[in-house]
Amino acid sequence: LSWLVTTYKKDDKTVEYALETFLEWMAEDDLELAELKETLVEDMKVVYAKKRFEIKAGDILVKQTRSTSSSRSRYRTVRQRDPKTGKITTKRVPISSGSSSSKSKTASKKRPAVAHRTDFAKLFHSSLLNQAQLNVPRTDRGAAGREETILKYVGLWGSQRVNVNTAPRHVLEAAFAMAMTASEASETAHEVIAKRQEKPFKKVDEIKTAGMLDTQTFDKLKNYITTGSTFFKIRVESRSGNASASAVAAVVKEGRQAKTLMVLYGQ
Repeated sequence: LSWLVTTYKKDDKTVEYALETFLEWMAEDDLELAELKETLVEDMKVVYAKKRFEIKAGDILVKQTRSTSSSRSRYRTVRQRDPKTGKITTKRVPISSGSSSSKSKTASKKRPAVAHRTDFAKLFHSSLLNQAQLNVPRTDRGAAGREETILKYVGLWGSQRVNVNTAPRHVLEAAFAMAMTASEASETAHEVIAKRQEKPFKKVDEIKTAGMLDTQTFDKLKNYITTGSTFFKIRVESRSGNASASAVAAVVKEGRQAKTLMVLYGQ
């Protein structure tokens, strides 16, 4: 869904097809798929109108205007004699306030690139996105009796890349469908999962060197895949008798530093 609100618009149709493929793998029937797809695309248009996101976002330059006021006062010099020492001293005493003036000053402030993810999380967790429809349980075809929801696999925290080392099969297939047919995407996802079980990928170009992708296909996909996650979702649940509470936090990691993007509380 994040791809639908990026400024990288040359792949709009490809993104739409990948979204459709993903919904099919989530066991949506034709009617549900059409309704949900229409809803999602409309929701994304609303989010896109609020803010456009770049695939490689940099620092955000924010300009703030502040008003400053100044006043001028007039003074007179007063001579005083100390009664004990007889020493004469002088001091300046204000006699009236003069005119005052106000000026506006524009200052620039930088928000780090991670702020884009904060904005993304706030937009996607607002009423702009129909989460109820995304949270309807679906039957996972890959595991009998296991229920999944689309919301579980949606990159709500601002990721625009799929981690090939951790993504579920149908998420990998949807990502690969950005540059190949559905059958080819399914086969490639199978190969990637088998390979990562032996040893995780350190660089995305290892998928190409291992012969799973040709150069042309890899060049189309390299903006959408990664080998390491930079943000994480942490869920904490507590129970005491019949009472329960939960919290979900989004944490982004930059180098050795971790920053909390947002925390959502529920009962």
